[in-house]
Amino acid sequence: MQFNKECSDVTAPKTNVGQPSNVYDKNNISAAQKERYDLYNRDGMTSGKLWEYDMSNYLNNSSAYIQKDWANAGKINGRRVTFHEKFHDFVPQKNADSRFGYTFVISDNPITNVDVYNMNFKVTFWFTYEDGSIVPISQMGTNQASKNGNNSIFYFMTGSLTSQSDTSRNRREYAQTNDANTVLISKDPIHNPETGFTSDPSSMGLDTIVGSGDGVTNAYTNTKPLDYQSNDNSDTNPDYYALQDGVTFTDFTTDMPTFSLGAVPIHADQPWWHGNHNMNSDLVSFTHYNVVGVSHINETIDYVDQSGKQMAPQHKSEPVTFVTVKSWDGQIITYYKKGYHEEPDIDENGVPDNSWIRADNYDFDAVKNPDINNYHVISNDAPNSDLSQVSKQGVNSNSEDLHFTVVYAPAYTIETSEVNETVTYVDTEGNQVADPASAKPIHFMTVKNPVDGTSTTYYSTTTTDTTLDPNTGVPSAAGWNKGDNTQLLAIMNPNVPGYHVVETTDPSGDLTQIPVKVVDSGTGNLNYKVTYAANKPVNPDEPNKPDKPVNPDEPNKPDKPVNPDEPNKPDKPVNPDEPNKPDKPVNPDEPNKPDKPVNPDEPNKPDKPVNPDEPNKPDKPVNPDKPNILNKPMIPNKPAYTEPSVLVPNKGSIGKNNTLSTNNEVQQSQGLSQKLDGSLIGAKLPKTGVVERRNNFIFAGMMMLTISVIVWLSTRRKKDEQ
Repeated sequence: MQFNKECSDVTAPKTNVGQPSNVYDKNNISAAQKERYDLYNRDGMTSGKLWEYDMSNYLNNSSAYIQKDWANAGKINGRRVTFHEKFHDFVPQKNADSRFGYTFVISDNPITNVDVYNMNFKVTFWFTYEDGSIVPISQMGTNQASKNGNNSIFYFMTGSLTSQSDTSRNRREYAQTNDANTVLISKDPIHNPETGFTSDPSSMGLDTIVGSGDGVTNAYTNTKPLDYQSNDNSDTNPDYYALQDGVTFTDFTTDMPTFSLGAVPIHADQPWWHGNHNMNSDLVSFTHYNVVGVSHINETIDYVDQSGKQMAPQHKSEPVTFVTVKSWDGQIITYYKKGYHEEPDIDENGVPDNSWIRADNYDFDAVKNPDINNYHVISNDAPNSDLSQVSKQGVNSNSEDLHFTVVYAPAYTIETSEVNETVTYVDTEGNQVADPASAKPIHFMTVKNPVDGTSTTYYSTTTTDTTLDPNTGVPSAAGWNKGDNTQLLAIMNPNVPGYHVVETTDPSGDLTQIPVKVVDSGTGNLNYKVTYAANKPVNPDEPNKPDKPVNPDEPNKPDKPVNPDEPNKPDKPVNPDEPNKPDKPVNPDEPNKPDKPVNPDEPNKPDKPVNPDEPNKPDKPVNPDKPNILNKPMIPNKPAYTEPSVLVPNKGSIGKNNTLSTNNEVQQSQGLSQKLDGSLIGAKLPKTGVVERRNNFIFAGMMMLTISVIVWLSTRRKKDEQ
C-alpha cells in the first residue's frame, strides 16, 4: 500500500469531549490566525485544513478521544481503503510550555498527520475497505506472506523519533507497541539506490526512558541521543524516518494495533521542547511485489486570443495512467494504460491484467489547431510544434500534466496598389522631342482587420515587401508610412532647343511643368503629354519697326515738380545783397530770354547742356510731327540700349556758373528716364530675329533723329529772334 499524497478529507474529526477551538482553512486565513498557522506550517503541517483543540478537558481522561477518518487514503491489494486513527489517553508532560498550553492539531491529510504540544498520548489505527470490512493486516506478516494470495507483508513505519540535545530543543521522542512481534532497524551503513540517501547505521533501538507519564519505561528511541542528532529534514523525508530516525513494525497480532507516542527530555534539569510531530510514512506496506506508484498524466490545450479570451473549447486529451510495481529485491517495472484508472490488482508475479502495457513512456497524439473564422494562429508553446498543430508529446510515469496554449490573432488581409506618373514630350506632329519622364512609383498597402472591420493604409516609395507583424497587422519592413495619401513631386518640362511648349494634357494647363499631384490608393496611373512647337524664324530682309507710343493722341508732358503744392521758384542769388540776375546765355552774343510756357502745339526747347562744350542733342522723334519718345525694344542676351535723356526746360534760373538748377530739372530728367525704362520693360520680345543687324539699324536711326532735332531747333530759334 501507498498513502495517497493528494488525499484531502475535510470531514471534521470526531470527539466525545468538545469542539475544535480553531479551524484553519489554507485559502481563508484571518489576520488573527496567521501567526499560529505559519508556525504549524513550518512544523510540516502543510495541508489545506487544520483542526486545533484545547486539550485541558482531555488530560488524564481515559475515555476522552479524537478520531479522524481519511477516505480514499490509498489501496491495499487493489482495493480502495479508508485510514482511521483514534487518539486517546492524553497525559501532561512535565514543565509544560506555557506558550502553547495543551494543544492538539490534526490535518486533513493522512501523511502530514498531527502536532501535539505538552502531551504524550496513544493512537490506535486500522484500515477498512469500501464495504466497511477491516483490512486483515494481522494476516500480512512475514510468516503469512505465502498464504495471503498476494505475497503481502504489511509494515508500518512510525514517524521520525527526533532527538535533539541543545538547550532550545531538548527532547527525545519515542514509540512503543505491544501489538507487533517484529521491528526493523537498519544496523548497516545506509544507502538507498532509489533516492541516493546515505547515512551511518541507525542508532534507534529499545531503551529505557524516564518521565513519559503514561507508564512507558522501555520504548524505541535514539539510544545515543548525545552522539547523534536528528536531521532537520527528518520529519519530511521518509528516508530519514524509515531508515535512520524511525523504526518499522510488522507481524502485527491485531488488525487494530495501538502505539504509545511521546517525548521525554534528554537533560531532565533543563527546559525542553514539548512539540511532538507525528507523521505517517507514505509507504506503510510492502509485499514481494507491491504497487508503489500510480500516476495520471493529462494533456490540456487552451485556444485563446492575444488578451487571453477563449476562442475555442479547451481540448483535453484522453489521460494515461502509469503503474509502478516494485519487487521484494528492489526491481522496478512500469506499466501504462490509456484513460484514468485506479491501482490495479497484480498477480503473484507482480503483473496487472493484459490491458496494461509494460513501458515507462507514452505519446499523446498530435492535435490539429481548430480553424476559427477571421483568425489565424500566431503562437504555440507546445514543444516541437508549429502553428498548425500541437505535435506528439511524450510522457513517462514521472511527468507532470501537460498544459499548452495556442494563441490566435485577427487574420489581417491586405490590398495593394501602385501609382505611376509618366510624361511624354512630342511636337505638333506627334514626334518625340525629349525622353519621357517618370515620377518615382508610390506603393500603397491597405491592411484590413476582419474582426472589427477597421482598415489602415500605408504608402512607400522604397519597398514593396508586404510582410505584416502577425500580432499587430503593422508592416514589418522598413519604409512604410502610415497615411491615406501622399504627393508626387512636380516634373519640370525640359528645355528643347529651337522649340517652345504650346500645349499640355495636364488639367492645370501649366506649360512649364507637371505640378505636384496628390494621390491615394485609388488613384490610377497618371499619363500626360506635353506638346512643343518650333520657334518662328527671323526674316533678315525686314528690319524691326519701332513700337508705337503708349498714347499717340497725347504728347509727352513735362514732369511735375517735386512738391506739387508749391510752384517752382527761381533760385535765390548766392549773395543776398544782390538781386538775382538771369544767367548769361551760353553764347554771349545772344542774351538769355525767359522760357516760354509749354505749348502743346510746340515742343519744349531743350535745356542748355551741362557741359557747354558739348551741347545736349535731343532725340529724334519717331514722327517729326509728334514728339513722342521712342521705346527701345529689348535685345536678347545683351544689355538694353540706353538712349540719351531728354531734358525738359523749366522756368528755373541758370546760375552764375552756367549750371542748371538741378533740383527740379534733373528730377524731370529722371522721371523721363523712368518712362523710357518703363516703355522698354513693357516692350514685347520678338519671337525670332538677328540681334546684331537689328542693333545696327536702331543705332543709325537714332543718329539721324538726333541730327534732325538739332537742325529743327536751330531753325526755330532764328525765327523766334526775328
